[in-house]
Amino acid sequence: MRLPGMPILAALGLLLASGAAPAPAQGPGHVRARVFGFQEGLTNLSVLAVAQGNDGMIYAGTEAGLFRYNGHRFEPLDLPTDYRFITSLLPDPEEGLWIGTRHGLGLLDPAGSFQAGGNLPAEHVRTLSFDAQGALWVHSFGATHRREHATRAFRAVDPPKGAGRITAVVAVPERAGARLVDPAAIWNPAPGGGWTRESLPPGARNALAAGADGAGWTWIRSSAGMFRRGPGAAGWERVRGVFDQPAPDNLRITRDREGWLWVNTPAGIARCRGREVRLVRPDAGGNRPRTAMVDQEGTPWLGATGVVQVLGRGLWTVYGVEDGLPDRVAWNAARDARGRLWAATSGGLAVADGGRWRTVRLGHFSRVRRHPDGSMLAVGSPGGVLYRVDPDTLAVEALRVPNLAPSPVSRGLGIGADGTVWVSDYQQGLAEGRRAGGTWTWGPVRVDGKRVDDIFEVVQDGRGEVFLCTRAGVYYRDGGAWRSLGTPPALTPLGAVRDPAGDIWVAYLEDPVLTRHRRSGNGWTCAGTVRPFLNRPGLVVYALDADARGRLWVGTSQGLARLGPGGTSLEAWFAPGEGIPSADATSQGLLVEPDGSLWYGTSEGLGAFDTRAETPLPPPKPPILLEWRAGGALLPTFFPPVIRAGRPLDARFGTSSFCAPTSLTLEARLPGVDSDWVPVEGLHVRYSAIPPGQRELEVRLVRNGVPAGRSLVLPFRVLPHWWETWWARAGGALAATAAVWALLRARHRALRSRNEALASEVALRTRELREANAELERASRAKDMFLASMSHELRTPLNAILLYSELLQDGALERNDAESSSDLRKIQAAGRHLLAMINNVLDMAKIEAGMMQCSLEETDLPTLLAEVRDTLLPLADARGNRLDITCQPGLPGLVTDITKLRQILLNLGGNACKFTERGVIRLEAREDGDGLAIAVADTGPGLDPDQFGRIFEAFEQGALDTYRRHGGTGLGLTISQRLVQLLGGTLEAWSAPGEGARFTVRLPRTPAAAMGDK
Repeated sequence: MRLPGMPILAALGLLLASGAAPAPAQGPGHVRARVFGFQEGLTNLSVLAVAQGNDGMIYAGTEAGLFRYNGHRFEPLDLPTDYRFITSLLPDPEEGLWIGTRHGLGLLDPAGSFQAGGNLPAEHVRTLSFDAQGALWVHSFGATHRREHATRAFRAVDPPKGAGRITAVVAVPERAGARLVDPAAIWNPAPGGGWTRESLPPGARNALAAGADGAGWTWIRSSAGMFRRGPGAAGWERVRGVFDQPAPDNLRITRDREGWLWVNTPAGIARCRGREVRLVRPDAGGNRPRTAMVDQEGTPWLGATGVVQVLGRGLWTVYGVEDGLPDRVAWNAARDARGRLWAATSGGLAVADGGRWRTVRLGHFSRVRRHPDGSMLAVGSPGGVLYRVDPDTLAVEALRVPNLAPSPVSRGLGIGADGTVWVSDYQQGLAEGRRAGGTWTWGPVRVDGKRVDDIFEVVQDGRGEVFLCTRAGVYYRDGGAWRSLGTPPALTPLGAVRDPAGDIWVAYLEDPVLTRHRRSGNGWTCAGTVRPFLNRPGLVVYALDADARGRLWVGTSQGLARLGPGGTSLEAWFAPGEGIPSADATSQGLLVEPDGSLWYGTSEGLGAFDTRAETPLPPPKPPILLEWRAGGALLPTFFPPVIRAGRPLDARFGTSSFCAPTSLTLEARLPGVDSDWVPVEGLHVRYSAIPPGQRELEVRLVRNGVPAGRSLVLPFRVLPHWWETWWARAGGALAATAAVWALLRARHRALRSRNEALASEVALRTRELREANAELERASRAKDMFLASMSHELRTPLNAILLYSELLQDGALERNDAESSSDLRKIQAAGRHLLAMINNVLDMAKIEAGMMQCSLEETDLPTLLAEVRDTLLPLADARGNRLDITCQPGLPGLVTDITKLRQILLNLGGNACKFTERGVIRLEAREDGDGLAIAVADTGPGLDPDQFGRIFEAFEQGALDTYRRHGGTGLGLTISQRLVQLLGGTLEAWSAPGEGARFTVRLPRTPAAAMGDK
């Protein structure tokens, strides 16, 4: 899902080489990331260094200058021309930001002023680092220099006698001094001065770079590979895997604030510490990081082609189709007895095997769970069928549940500790089964001797508790019998979970409330109702689970929430753009494992959250004043300014908290003008009229609706107008007669009254604009939610109709009932036609909302045209048309989104077949300059100029009789044109009455550059 107004959302693959994965054997997955480029203020995308300054803002050093990110966009900082090719950045807690460049060292002080770094030569600076004594070590291509903390003077470090060219300087905060590395040895400082030589092992010779991590391990990158040595160890060990590849030309080893080393490789950038190596690798887009750092909140930032922010602090791993899942809609997950993870998706049942997802069976699966006998059980489509999978052989056995009538889908599955199985469908059907000696016995479910009707769903939480959610209440399994939680509210229970304290929480379909139920004597009482989502209208709760600490995880239609023990506080909120796969949770899609790992099923993939690695977010620093102006004039930021009355005050702010942008807002208050805190839009505050006197502008951050951190207080003084001063009034009294004085005073009063009225009017209009903006934001959120739920609300019932009609037709064919079979075929045709129109409307809505995304892959064009021809051939034959295909020999490969290109060609070809009778339709492909051209031509009736001018407009079909004869929504050509533009190409059309029509799709061979932010 894409956020309106956000930059590109990229996907980075995160491979965990040891111990960092939330659970074993589920495959590499990827993490959500945000890429900052030209649109976000960077004018050069070759980023060689990233750092977080003492002010909390992110700095990016490029080949053409230094940029600062203020929480909204990157801004260029003015540096001398010779210091704009930046190679390294190092924050100094006392003096500002050290800047290494190709022409020497510079310092950006806290006031933002730049100064050259001492008397150092103008050489290419390779690395900057501090040791335990606060000394700054500068490693250049020509020499090594040290700056003493006490004297703040640089001196050259004499190379050891007999040393080769120094390739690395290793200085770390844990030890004084530095170690020097040449191609064959490490030179350690001797206690009495001088150096001691330590030879490198043969494999580590020709050392290119080196570093030391926070765990005390030393790392050497040579031309042969990577070597490491633990603290106190005598020998070196070689690090295999990604480091077996040759070192890149721009090899870098940098250390972050957490003591991890970042090493760039041809496959990506590795994060190393001790025995752990984690590879952060770009996707097929080829965005290869060069350097990285971690900010104060734990968010990784990468220097690559642009600046890459890893979302969700790198704690989320997302699995989708690109990682081997059969479909991106993931319903739930479960572990088998061997510790492997299984996932039920809308495209099939999958198991994580050997580092990648393996599809066990295709089809729609909605639930998968482990049986006590070790087998895996699953339900899905069609309804009334239970699938049993042998986890060793992966053989699948489909078992018909006789108590359930045929239905489109089963969504409820629960398994008791004794092996009893409960299955529910969407037709209020419920069955109970037991397996004995290889034979299953099924029967109805009875509570207190009565058959359970009006069942909504069988649910099971992560602790194995099974619940029956019915419209009459919730039942739980206790001692082999079903017990009621008591009389429920007038709502439909959707899910339930038992927390570690023994309380049961219930969620409902119609209202996003949670009720807490506690045992009382022999029964249960409702111990309270929690409403954690009052500020999120339209939210629906889909999934519930509880962890060992008593915290509730709540999957909703707008994001994932975590409530503190007792459910009284919203402890965390995960929204799109913060690492999660999607805002739209799937029903019962949450699984909290015993080790605390969380699995989150959504409509855009399966997410894993590593709660073990999660640390509390530090309180955010106060907002940062970037600049403020009065009447356009720049004001000082280091002492209280004085401004004249009547001049508007403008202030721009930055923030040093970046990990949860949707949960963090800014508020301002100016006492004497604002009666309460006012939300700030776009980190910019403006006041038009400020009364004279001593004033203080207060600005604060708000996280999830709660003030976070300290407020920023900016004192300033407003001088009155000259005619409001005592000397002006006294002079007027002495210089004028009583009549003139009275006239001037009356005029003064009128002017003041007018100013007050004007200020009131401006304040009124400002409040109206704020209210209008708030209403627009609510409408935008409502639209986004509508688009997110429309697919589920429209497609699911229609698919059910189609599937059920197919089942009925099969029965009619078996009975040789030709009349019913014909009627059912008409129902299917009408349903498919309606489904196609719905798909067109929803595709158009996704395109208009900017939610359509591309998945690029290598495409064989002749094969694709042949598939399109086979699909269109029945439609062409039905109209008596001949369908020809022509491909230029030796066509080069095409990198594009094959699904969207196929949809474009089927739309164009389908139109040609519909509007042409007993004619010829041609599909042609040829080279077109630096790209490829694909044409669809027909010999149909053609279009007159008036019709031709409107063919790409939405819901246009040329003439009324066109709709009567052919139907449709009039969106086919509009969607095709938008999809071609999304792929970086153009769609051209030609037609004349009586001469047919020709539509030509022109695409670049590699559309990444042409697509830009599309």
